[in-house]
Amino acid sequence: MAGLVDLLQSLCGGQQPNRIAVTRPGLVEAVPDLRLSLLAPQAQVLSAATGPDGGAAALKRKLAELDVPWQQQEHQQQQQRQQDLQQQQACGSAISLYDRDAATGRRNGEPIADCYGILSYRGAAVMALADGVNWGERPRAAARGAVHGFLAHVHQELAVKQGGKAISSDAAFAILQGAVQAAQAQVLAADGTLTTLVGAVVLQQRMRSGKHCCLSVVIGDSPSYVWRAAAREVEELNYQPPLHGFHRDPRICPGCLGYALGDAPDLSNISYSVTSLDKGDVVFLASDGIADNFDPVVRKQASSRAIGEGSSRQPGVNALSPAKCHNIALVDMAGVLKEACRKLQQGRRSLSGSSKQRQVVQEHLQAAAGCGEQQAAQQQLQQQREATAYVQQQLQQLEQQAAGLTQKQQQQQQQQRNISPPLLEGVDGRCLTAQGAVHALLSFVERGTAAQRQVLEQASADGGKGPEELGDLIANLPGKMDHASVVAYKVG
Repeated sequence: MAGLVDLLQSLCGGQQPNRIAVTRPGLVEAVPDLRLSLLAPQAQVLSAATGPDGGAAALKRKLAELDVPWQQQEHQQQQQRQQDLQQQQACGSAISLYDRDAATGRRNGEPIADCYGILSYRGAAVMALADGVNWGERPRAAARGAVHGFLAHVHQELAVKQGGKAISSDAAFAILQGAVQAAQAQVLAADGTLTTLVGAVVLQQRMRSGKHCCLSVVIGDSPSYVWRAAAREVEELNYQPPLHGFHRDPRICPGCLGYALGDAPDLSNISYSVTSLDKGDVVFLASDGIADNFDPVVRKQASSRAIGEGSSRQPGVNALSPAKCHNIALVDMAGVLKEACRKLQQGRRSLSGSSKQRQVVQEHLQAAAGCGEQQAAQQQLQQQREATAYVQQQLQQLEQQAAGLTQKQQQQQQQQRNISPPLLEGVDGRCLTAQGAVHALLSFVERGTAAQRQVLEQASADGGKGPEELGDLIANLPGKMDHASVVAYKVG
């Protein structure tokens, strides 16, 4: 306990602003005991997003006292430019990694039972992600209920009641504890079954310009992460060292909301964390469809080794401890986000260069039009028209290149299948946007599970063996087919 107290004191004193303080899993009432002074956001929601397929906004049975202002954003999000700017700072998405049935064209495992939601304010955000256990409508209802209940409670208690006021980290954690209870109540009201939940609040620190804090809570196996822009590294916020059996295992899902213990939740692995953030950092929450597909064991790059075991049981494959698997997963995840940074940075340079070229072309276009007005000869007028058409064509091509819409670029993006991007020097970690992080992570896990889908879809199209008969073959292929979702917020 002394070590934890020292860590909390150093974090509170600002001596080690990027250290993470985490409680032991299962201690429902125990939160990091800090005295950080934070700033509650104003109640005005700048952007709101939830999904997939309507997400928490599509929840059919809601508790009257829990309300989220999704509808306030409809007019704003009709403007494409405004929406793009919002997605750079707050974004979420979900996909299915399962195969398609050859007869129906539908993916197995539908509907997607994950749900995400995010509300962004000026200088702050609250977000949540839930992964419904198993397939079907009731797991999806559970996930939607958990996200809706969590966000509604935090919005009401933090932004509406405390908006613009100073608030201690202890009070903020108390709100998170209440949000977990509200999420459980909404899961039951929605007639859901079981779901994981990860929620986070990003707030400004008072008296420390440019500094923010992230307070998070995790129930189940849906983790929370932060991209450190300065260090270009990824850290798991609620990670526990693999002591006393507490570690992430892709084969086990402890802890969930819903009808876990009668009508009570299973909070056996609930944990809270707090960490300091800098401008440009990206906080993101993920389902196990994301996290597990970065695990080297799931990707068939290693075999698992429990604490105290010896070498691998599989010849030619390294046996790794849970801690080593965790470290490799974070390094690979950082590599994916570095590659996303490189593309975004390269795109900005290309856009800047294209803007200068576009200005030159516009000047030539205007000059050509001016010459046409002064010349009366039909031949010269025709030449001017041809020149104008040519310049307009060049201008259109430049605009397409700047927007990254050329067919060649799209083909190149589809052909890029780098499983482990190299460490990239000279990349500015602050270039990463919330939207860029979301798309990069989803693209990676989709590529990593492609072989399994191809085998199953080909077998289905040939009318041959099904998943049961192909079990051994599928088990030897990398990746884990699942629903994959992620929601992200960029600080600053």
